[in-house]
Amino acid sequence: MISKKIFPDKRTDSLSVGNFGFGCVGLTALDHKADALELLEKTYEMGIRHFDVARLYGMGVCEEILGEFARSHRSEIIICTKYGLSPPAVAGHVPTLQSIKRILKKVPFVDRVVRKRIADLAPKPNYGRDAAERALEISLAALKTDYLDIWLLHEARIEDLLDDDLISYLSSIQEKGIVRCFGIGSAFHKIASSKGPIPDIFQVMQFENSLIEQNFTSNISHLEQRYCITHSALKSLPNIRALLGANKDIVRRFQDEHGFDLSNIRVICSILLAWAAYQNPHGLVLFGSTSITHIESNLRLICDPLLTCKVVNDFEALIFSLRNAKSAVG
Repeated sequence: MISKKIFPDKRTDSLSVGNFGFGCVGLTALDHKADALELLEKTYEMGIRHFDVARLYGMGVCEEILGEFARSHRSEIIICTKYGLSPPAVAGHVPTLQSIKRILKKVPFVDRVVRKRIADLAPKPNYGRDAAERALEISLAALKTDYLDIWLLHEARIEDLLDDDLISYLSSIQEKGIVRCFGIGSAFHKIASSKGPIPDIFQVMQFENSLIEQNFTSNISHLEQRYCITHSALKSLPNIRALLGANKDIVRRFQDEHGFDLSNIRVICSILLAWAAYQNPHGLVLFGSTSITHIESNLRLICDPLLTCKVVNDFEALIFSLRNAKSAVG
């Protein structure tokens, strides 16, 4: 069963920083490693203790950056990484990869072409025992740790979990304390597509969930008795901002009633994250940013005692009312 030391119960009547984890996929978007390390330190100082990464992120560099940060905080943080999707072999032979990425960002079209080419060179997903052994060795070295708190199969299907040789290996490293919990981190349709049972050793489910695409409303037996980590709460932000921008009178009425200004993008972001956390009160919601200011603003607003479940529910009702009205007109 899931360790309560790793996953403490969450309060459902109000939110705290403990309801959230930090996604590290964007660490290599910063200009320098020192900037990424400062971002992680500031996030830690704000109370975040769960850090999510993957072997694939940043061609492996994100694990290395998180590992450098984690050396002075290891016993106080939860590290969740993933295997199954690996960077292209060429990534390890390009020492100036980060400098190249910074240059490419200035030319979006070329950046997209290069990213697609790199993606085409990436190895096919591999979740077998041999791949797991190699990935674990690489991740532990990159993260500068001798154990992982959570290890997820990255973009795996349920069928990929049904491998007796893999399960035997995972059980052995769990018994040795090398990995504390296992699970699957995939697009929700992959988790929902199978009706078969999931082996008990996989106790964590990580998938996307947003106000517009509500996956917790689905009746998925796999989610029962498992710890759920969700992400992509801000995926619907552009559509929601457009709806609110076209209905300024309603925005003013919401502010008069609840005290939250929906013309402020940071307020909308915080409400969307709070919505995701209220939907998953016993789990965790991931968010990410490369801006310390944005992280601080989001966490401050999310933990505002005035941002109650009722406010979030009223916001949800408002958005769906506006969407229905737009559909009727269209």
